[in-house]
Amino acid sequence: MKNMLSIIIMVLALTFSVEAQAQGPSKTCPTCGLSMAKCKYKGKHPKPSENKPAANKPKPASVKVSDATGYDNGHGYVDLGLSVMWATCNVGASSPEGFGGYYAWGETSTKSNYTWGTCFDCLDDNGDNWGFYKTDGKTKLEPSSGHDTARENWGGSWRMPTIEELEELYSKCTWKWGSKGGYNGYVVTGPNGNSIFLPVSGYRYDKSSNRVNEYGCYWSSTLSPFASYGAQYLLFGGSIRDKDNNLRSYGFSVRPVFQNQPIRPNKPVVSDFNGHDWVDLGLSVKWATCNVGAESPEEDGGYYAWGETTTKSEYTFANCFDCLDDNGDNWGFYNVGSNKRIEPDSGHDTARENWGGTWRMPTDEELAELSKKCTWKWNSKGGHNGYVVTGPNGNSIFLPVAGCRLDTGSYGVGEYGHYWSSTLDSGSSDNACGLGFNNGYHSTNYYNRLYGRSVRPVSD
Repeated sequence: MKNMLSIIIMVLALTFSVEAQAQGPSKTCPTCGLSMAKCKYKGKHPKPSENKPAANKPKPASVKVSDATGYDNGHGYVDLGLSVMWATCNVGASSPEGFGGYYAWGETSTKSNYTWGTCFDCLDDNGDNWGFYKTDGKTKLEPSSGHDTARENWGGSWRMPTIEELEELYSKCTWKWGSKGGYNGYVVTGPNGNSIFLPVSGYRYDKSSNRVNEYGCYWSSTLSPFASYGAQYLLFGGSIRDKDNNLRSYGFSVRPVFQNQPIRPNKPVVSDFNGHDWVDLGLSVKWATCNVGAESPEEDGGYYAWGETTTKSEYTFANCFDCLDDNGDNWGFYNVGSNKRIEPDSGHDTARENWGGTWRMPTDEELAELSKKCTWKWNSKGGHNGYVVTGPNGNSIFLPVAGCRLDTGSYGVGEYGHYWSSTLDSGSSDNACGLGFNNGYHSTNYYNRLYGRSVRPVSD
């Protein structure tokens, strides 16, 4: 029954089958890839009119799905409690219900004509001769190959799912038929209760669209084990939901996945400096697992003007530590002519005064080391966006994008991270060095001392 229903979407493949038989005896069915002995139809598959899809009645109810758990390179994903994170929408779509683009297997752009003659890696016009990807050679699209639809369009850590990951999606999740934004599809709910929406976007063959709003056809990165002209995909709609093989020339949807890396800041390598945990990243100092004022790695913590040890309701020059006027033109103890760094025992070190022990604010060199010698990966933890920063030894911390404070307002929360060092700007008493970052950028720079910013302590 599965073979019969799967062939619904292979209208024009029948022509290919007939042509192949006309050329002489074939040991395998050119439509499904099975041996003639195992092929239910002995190479003569029925036309679509003989197997009409079951009607989906009553009219699908409008549904809701989970918000993005996090983002990679500007694209949202949802943690379904599976081995990978699933994107919130298809490649080429801007919303969960959008169909997106249609891609032949191994191709990274859409086109007007989906045939063997225009098919990537096909060396003839009949689908009989293949180049790099074939059953006795390369059988999977690697993310870095240049042929992964997801990676080439979205970048970052995105990639096409393997057939095993698609199997996990349909076997370990609950599927519920519904409608979102006027588009039919399935709400797919994972073991942890989070969900995504998969529209039934149909497919493209030759110059036509087929089975739109009836069936969903989603490519995996895995070649068919039966024949070089096929690849594996997930088919769903009507009463069917299963993996299958189909011709690589067809234009199917692609739903990317994101291989989320484990976040380990809650399990420090060594813990408890005066009651606060730290992680050895393989750098010159040990880094705290959370910000001053926070109780967990993902919490924003407090906002501190440079050289101040408590938070406040208003961040201006008038109430800025060490400023001798209301305009930031005259400074006292810390200026380019004398003291240029906050010492831990000065009474002005935010980390030492709040945490005690050997904790202190990082220097500008230590922030630069964190930025340049570590791997930074945009992620989300506990509903807070930020970076997993992994050191040379493989250990990691999480830095939330807590934004900053100016006057009585908050700015950039959930988008930008601003972290103070203990080092004054060598060219201007108004500024001090800090680390700034957002999704796609991280570097040290100089910022005005009156701003309320985060502090992540270090210890020698």
